[in-house]
Amino acid sequence: MRKLTAASWLTGMLLATAAIAATPPADSAVAAGFGWFGTLAGSCWRGEYAGGGDTQCYEWQYGRYLRGAIEITAKGKDGSPRKLAGDSVFGWDAKARRIRYSNWADVGNLVHGEAYYEGELLRFLGA
Repeated sequence: MRKLTAASWLTGMLLATAAIAATPPADSAVAAGFGWFGTLAGSCWRGEYAGGGDTQCYEWQYGRYLRGAIEITAKGKDGSPRKLAGDSVFGWDAKARRIRYSNWADVGNLVHGEAYYEGELLRFLGA
């Protein structure tokens, strides 16, 4: 009989979590609602600008939601490097024909908002 070690159990749980997170949308209506924004699932990208940059990664969660994570590097007010992090969950509201979202950051802020398409432009409205 083989013993289950904490390391092998944790590895199995991480692989199972990754498989769940990487599942595609449950149906084509969900994918259609997200439009091009949904095509970011399974990818990361980095933007750089004066004084810092950010890396954003997106994955499908539970086959219905798009989850995003961001890490920002910037100069603080005193010029020292500063790192910030945040997460977002986006869901398609078919009745309102909008993407609803919640995002939160390590500095304590929590924002709920919505996004909608104007042609190919995705406009985000936050509280």
